[in-house]
Amino acid sequence: MLFRSIPEALEQMRDDSAQATVRLERGDVGGTTRGILQDIVANLEEMLGALEKAQREQQARQQQGQSGGRPADPGEQPLVDKLSELKMIRALQMRVNTRTKRFSQLLAEGVERAEEPELVEAIARLAERQHKIERAARDIVGGRTE
Repeated sequence: MLFRSIPEALEQMRDDSAQATVRLERGDVGGTTRGILQDIVANLEEMLGALEKAQREQQARQQQGQSGGRPADPGEQPLVDKLSELKMIRALQMRVNTRTKRFSQLLAEGVERAEEPELVEAIARLAERQHKIERAARDIVGGRTE
C-alpha cells in the first residue's frame, strides 16, 4: 500500500491552492488567505525534505550494495521511512489545528459568521482532513502501509 501522508499532503495542497485562488480572485489578501498560502509553502518544504532524505538513504543503500554488502532490493524499501511518515502526519495535524484556531479567532472577533457558506465549507474540509490524518496514523501503527 502506498504511504498515505504524501498523497494526503498533495491533496491538501490542491484544496488549499483552490481555496487561495478563489480568495485572491476576489481581492482577499487578509490573514486567512496569507495563512493558507503559508500552509502550502510549509507543506511543499516538508514533502521536499522527506523525499530528499529518502533519496539520500536510497543512494547510501545502493553504495553499500556496491561495496560488497547485501544488494539493495528496491521492492523492500519504502519511499519514505516510518519516522518521516509520522513527521509528515504530525505536520498535517498541526496545520489542521492552526487553521481551526484561525477560524475560531475570526468567529470570536466577529470577522466571519458561522453561517457564511465559505466558512461552513472550510470547516467541513478541515473535519475531513482530520479524519484522513487519523486514518493514516492508524494505518501506520497497524502496519497497513507496508
